[in-house]
Amino acid sequence: MQTNKDTLFRLPPEIADVLKKIAQMQNVSEAMVLEMLVRNEAIKLGIIDADHPEAAFGRLVNVIRQWVILDRADFTLSVFKRIESTPEILALYERALVPAPDQPAARRKQAVNQRLGRFCKSLTGWDSDEQVPVEKGSVGLIRRYTRLKPRQAH
Repeated sequence: MQTNKDTLFRLPPEIADVLKKIAQMQNVSEAMVLEMLVRNEAIKLGIIDADHPEAAFGRLVNVIRQWVILDRADFTLSVFKRIESTPEILALYERALVPAPDQPAARRKQAVNQRLGRFCKSLTGWDSDEQVPVEKGSVGLIRRYTRLKPRQAH
């Protein structure tokens, strides 16, 4: 795993195994587990406050984790439709989109949407299939999404 400054973090094998187990139990990627742990610790230590966009993103992900959406192929699209149609969840999403002072708003939105897409993929346990354009008037939050497909047995 690398940071933006190409600093490599090395985890002892025992901790890497624990991280992998936590990720499997929570049905998310190892990167998302680390992201959640860092975010929660930053809030606890007062590095970021509860109104910070990353705190909002964490709350948004926790809400989505509770949703039952049966169509796994279009799970990501269903998640964005539900965000858009639920005012309190849309407010969380919009708060998560607030860019850092030196970050363009479009770049922050792209980053948040990509992270949500990866989260949806991880949550379903499926793989990426194809990019699908969103029909006009269907969902205003995204223009396209990745359709998912069952993971191939190796």
